[in-house]
Amino acid sequence: TLGLAPAEIASVATVSIATGDVVLAATTLAGSIVLTTLAAPVVLRVLTGAAVSPGALALALVLHVDIPFMVGLAIGPVARRRVASAAFDGAAILVVAVLAAFTASQLPGAGEIPRLALAAAIVVAGGYAIGAVLGRLVAPAERSSVLLTSGMRDFAVAAAMATAAFGATAAAAAAPFGVLVLITGTTIATVWHRPRARTR
Repeated sequence: TLGLAPAEIASVATVSIATGDVVLAATTLAGSIVLTTLAAPVVLRVLTGAAVSPGALALALVLHVDIPFMVGLAIGPVARRRVASAAFDGAAILVVAVLAAFTASQLPGAGEIPRLALAAAIVVAGGYAIGAVLGRLVAPAERSSVLLTSGMRDFAVAAAMATAAFGATAAAAAAPFGVLVLITGTTIATVWHRPRARTR
């Protein structure tokens, strides 16, 4: 279910930190939500035999992605006008850090962490690899948007799908996945931002 999740909503914030194309990131996020809603139930049914209700999946997407996304769209332009760019980016990093801390608190027992972390790392690396390849097809200014929205997948939605398909214990895999997604995404965005910041 990790690979079937839509783009992580925090990927838009990390693209902003990386001074990438936020509009492209938001559009990619919206498209991934639609694709997940339509494709995930079918793919899970074919590959695993698990039945995931499209209605339940749509509700999870609304709660975990759509509502936060709409709130961000509403307050983002106002915040940008009233808050200095550095402070705005700092706030974005703080939000991502809080999400990472909350996700870390949901980690399963120590005995399960290595196995789940390895699986999560493979999925995260695969997402970034796809993003790097697709990034070669767009303008340099858009590459961070493609990379981050491809590599950062919504772990809350992944957990909801895992719970619906395989039971509550399966959702534990989403916790280390979420930590890796947020840490790697923030790190990539910060490193990406530095060369551009020095040229201003």
